[in-house]
Amino acid sequence: MNEDVLLEEVLALAEQDGYEPAYDFLLAQRGAWKDGEHPQIYYFLACLAAGAGRAPAALEWLAEAVEQKEYWYRPEVLDDGDLKPLFGDARFETLRKISEGRYEEARRAGRMQFSWRGRAAGTLVLAVHGNGQNAGIARRDWAPLERAGAQVETVQSSVVDCTGRFRWEYDGENYRQTADAARIVQDAGYERQVWAGFSAGCDMLLRTLLYTGLSCDTLALQSPWTPLLEKECAAVCRALAKKNVEVHLFCGTQDSDCIEMAQMLYGALHSAGGRVHLTLQAGLRHRFPPQMGREYLRLVTRP
Repeated sequence: MNEDVLLEEVLALAEQDGYEPAYDFLLAQRGAWKDGEHPQIYYFLACLAAGAGRAPAALEWLAEAVEQKEYWYRPEVLDDGDLKPLFGDARFETLRKISEGRYEEARRAGRMQFSWRGRAAGTLVLAVHGNGQNAGIARRDWAPLERAGAQVETVQSSVVDCTGRFRWEYDGENYRQTADAARIVQDAGYERQVWAGFSAGCDMLLRTLLYTGLSCDTLALQSPWTPLLEKECAAVCRALAKKNVEVHLFCGTQDSDCIEMAQMLYGALHSAGGRVHLTLQAGLRHRFPPQMGREYLRLVTRP
């Protein structure tokens, strides 16, 4: 079980049964995360422990993360209400200060990363990660399309989130990094280009299509978190129609954050006569399905 799936299960358990069962469940899964880099799991453990009335345990998890693992976090997340029982504690404030110092160093050093080094297949999949993710996660998520013969390349935001993780901002500027990557490959000789996003990455791709002259053949949006649509839905639909982009939307029926956005875009594009498909995934929350089925593989295997 990868980290994203595990944490989605933890969130579902916390919402349904409370913080204490969720904390115990995550702790019992330690074999899945004892190795490697897992700053978000340590953060979840701290928040769940604090919310379950286990403040000393929460502090120990943060101490292990910051002092031993040398992790850091965006300052805002250490202000989360779940951690309120720790506010004012001298050790917590010291850990917060250490984390903030590392965050500032990482923020200043942040650079967009684009993996493309040249054309290696007839179909390109330009994959854009979600918030709290990175290029490696995006490559893993879209790997079935690579195994189907497409060339998968990733764009990683310069905006840091926590150790080894990145995020996208909806500031009208951050999307330009996705656009810069798309511009590099726009005339690289591909027979087909598929732009593929997860969560906030979907918003960056829609902004690229709306605000630039760049285009793709197919747009694949998984669990689309798209604040852009709140004000620009009609304009986005016009841009997609003008550029003749075929849109495939995938969203879990239990993804309370994104299902309305997916349905709104589908409805607007369908009414406008656009080429749009919506796949609702039963019981799925904010993540990819366990396996990519034919509805995904057709993105890169159809004539």
